[in-house]
Amino acid sequence: MLLCHTIPCRTISPASLPFLLFPRYSPVMNDATAAVRALHIPDAGSGWSLIMQSGAILPCMTGIPLERLLLKEFALPVAKLAKIDVLLLDGKPVDAPKTTLVPAHSRLALAAGLPGIAGLAMKSGSAVRGLRPGITHRQAEDAAPEPRRARIELALFSLALPLLAGHFLRRGVLVAAGRVLPYLRPAITQRCILDGRPVSREEAVAQLDALPENALVELTAELEE
Repeated sequence: MLLCHTIPCRTISPASLPFLLFPRYSPVMNDATAAVRALHIPDAGSGWSLIMQSGAILPCMTGIPLERLLLKEFALPVAKLAKIDVLLLDGKPVDAPKTTLVPAHSRLALAAGLPGIAGLAMKSGSAVRGLRPGITHRQAEDAAPEPRRARIELALFSLALPLLAGHFLRRGVLVAAGRVLPYLRPAITQRCILDGRPVSREEAVAQLDALPENALVELTAELEE
């Protein structure tokens, strides 16, 4: 299971789990920073889904309830969203997605099927959420919706990764060039479309490798089922 490759499940406490779920953040969150290249992978292997595990940037309407963001802004199917039982906003478990507002430049993690008592405690509305009182997301009483276009960072974990990665990659995400290259270099990727023009994998690698590591790439991909 995810999270257990290097740390046994029994050692994961509810207090430490959010930090394991979001180990590093993307360096670019400025709304004015535009993507410098657009890359499409028409027949991406399933390995491309892992790019969503370390976080991708999504332009969207912020300052709205989390449930509305997922269903309306991101157009997640209701049936798929029903399978997501862990919602972390800036590292804090959310128990009230219908009313919890998502601020601009926040970081959202979605997961399902996390192992052990720690995973059970992280679930939205969990019966044992009392195990995590110090890290539960609590919204200010005077918080009010302030809708505006901005960016957030999204990461997918455990069962949410195969369930939702294809959806977000088809829609398009912003990723730093330096994070795209490790997925592009393996020869398994054969066809690429860069800025609307079919190119070889080697040319795409050379073009992205010439960019600053943190330059944003607009990435879309069609994951193989």
